[in-house]
Amino acid sequence: MNKQKSKASTAFSLIELSIVILIVGIIIAGVTQSSRLVRQSKLKSAQNLTQSSPVNSMSSIALWLETSQDASFPTQLDDGGFITQWNDTNPQTQTRFFAVPAAGIATSSSNISYDLEGINGLPSVSFNGTAANTGILTLSTSATTLTQAPVLTVADPNAANAFTAFMVYRLADTASGADFTVLYNGVSGTDGWGYFRDNTATNFRTVAIGPSATVRSGGALPTTQEIATITYSGYNAASATPGTRTTNLYINGGTNFTSTSGINATASTTGVTRPTTRAFIGGTTATTKPWNGLISEIIIFDTVLRNEDLRSVAQYLSKKYNIPLS
Repeated sequence: MNKQKSKASTAFSLIELSIVILIVGIIIAGVTQSSRLVRQSKLKSAQNLTQSSPVNSMSSIALWLETSQDASFPTQLDDGGFITQWNDTNPQTQTRFFAVPAAGIATSSSNISYDLEGINGLPSVSFNGTAANTGILTLSTSATTLTQAPVLTVADPNAANAFTAFMVYRLADTASGADFTVLYNGVSGTDGWGYFRDNTATNFRTVAIGPSATVRSGGALPTTQEIATITYSGYNAASATPGTRTTNLYINGGTNFTSTSGINATASTTGVTRPTTRAFIGGTTATTKPWNGLISEIIIFDTVLRNEDLRSVAQYLSKKYNIPLS
């Protein structure tokens, strides 16, 4: 009799266990599906925000790299997928750039990958800090050959090389003891300009200008997401009004783009020499000062935007990436 009860109890327990497992499975599937729907909804919202942003109507766009649009990458990527091409989505021109590994077109490496839930839970390009041409992107004017090119900002000859650049990034928590570059446009140490964390200067946010000049903020580049904005007023010695050669660095809006102190900075002693040869994303050259972390958006204009336009672009990026403006 006891044996029969024991068997019945065991059978009942197995049935209960099966039901519990089934219920848990259903719950997990529901949570997974719910998370996927939330992620898709967030991505769709970011896409709509991007497509309706004021950037689209600004005629002075020179480069626009971002990660939420279907056109941002040549194929749909899974989380952790290797980045072989990041497309310029500039709506103002048919002649666009392609950011590809400096090692060559279609080079595949885990050093640069797709983070499905990067900054603010949106897609980001992830760099793992590898100082090699497989860990740094370079701009090309061709999707099939590595035809490297810098971003030229020469629309106004009376304000030669004037530009405005917006960058959205997040340094990895583990990044330490090195220089980390978001962007260098030109040949480092010779011409152009770039933006990086300078390990030799207390990890300050630093704008590199030409061969040796720098503009540094009064604070270290942190491991939280930021919007950095650089403006350069241009300089043309041949002009009757050559310009002021003023470079400003604003972090998260720089108090409505009115502050150039504290974590913001300014300088007006060195002109930006026209960038030549190439531009790099996530490095200073093809193999040096690699970025370790995420980059989600880079917008370069070939002029200095008015304060009203600076604020409009910053507000768009702030809303998209949930980064409060100062």
